[in-house]
Amino acid sequence: MTLGGIATLLSTAAAVGPILIVQLLNNVKKPVVNTSVFADNIKDLSHLFLNPSDSPDIWLPLFFIIICIIIGSRKPSLGVILGLIVMLLGTNFTPWAYYLRNSPVTFIQFATRFIKPGIALALMFTLLDLKANQKIHEITKRFHSGLVTYGLLSVIIMAGVMKNNWFPNSNSQLWTAQQLREYTTFYDGTHDGYGYSSDMTFSNQISNNERFWYLKNYTDYIPKSALSNPNDKSTFIGADKSGILLTKHQIIDGHGQTYNTSNYEPTLKSINMNVQKTIPSNSIIELPIVSYKGLRLNTTIDGKEQKTFIKHGKIALKLQNVLAANSKIKITQQVPNWLIVLNLVSAITLVTLLSFHKRPQRADRLT
Repeated sequence: MTLGGIATLLSTAAAVGPILIVQLLNNVKKPVVNTSVFADNIKDLSHLFLNPSDSPDIWLPLFFIIICIIIGSRKPSLGVILGLIVMLLGTNFTPWAYYLRNSPVTFIQFATRFIKPGIALALMFTLLDLKANQKIHEITKRFHSGLVTYGLLSVIIMAGVMKNNWFPNSNSQLWTAQQLREYTTFYDGTHDGYGYSSDMTFSNQISNNERFWYLKNYTDYIPKSALSNPNDKSTFIGADKSGILLTKHQIIDGHGQTYNTSNYEPTLKSINMNVQKTIPSNSIIELPIVSYKGLRLNTTIDGKEQKTFIKHGKIALKLQNVLAANSKIKITQQVPNWLIVLNLVSAITLVTLLSFHKRPQRADRLT
């Protein structure tokens, strides 16, 4: 177990390391951990069983596990059983979430987050059991029957998924352009992205409108200094007076003057935008992009590299010259050296682990 823990730590360094480093170097707004929300966010077993099409990401692997248990020549391994037990922790099978709502386990926010890791654990050991069962030729026909059964169940579930997603509920209300404008223009306790009814239907015209995405931009994990109200309440960026500058892609100077941008084009590694209005020289401007200590960014204006710093949680710079209208600003993300080191550690660890050859009989004992 000790060696397994060390191997896991090293092999996942490239993923876990950046999370820890960025959060230690920056004062970010963490997701809200509400004790009542944790206890209430559990999956109802009756709803889960009666409406499998509502949770295809749960039922498709779960059906596979159940079928493999039924047709297998051996009893399910301890790993499969433990995985299914962990899955049940995310349901109302037991009231444990209510009694532990004030415990440290609430850092995961919702008890339902036990479901998918539990299924993943059970699925992993199911595949190991399946590999062991392949040596028994007598059960080949049972595997074929199980595969056909799983295929039919998958078709039935996905047909229900298509019905739920492609055809609106008869009681739902079609979202209008006026409602969208209202909920993305006025930001108060009601119009903050949470206020609209959950039973709404969106047409392609509405969902393709850039304002539609103002509704679901959470403030989780952005620098607290980028918000005018950096409290612990979970809100959307558009509900914050400073956050709305990010949502609307507006530049702000040291005097509070805002400047609109155009041709905002984000990619995986860079963001491009054009300034619509001239900005005087010697102005300190904040770009509508959050910035984190420990990361490497390169900022250019019309191809000329600029010296930047972090102000109010955003990329900031002092203009040496007048920033003319239609000037192109480009921010490029570069890989920091510490991340390269972490990737090498993970890669070397994984290659080392894969290079070990274990005897088949020992693998059988482990499963």
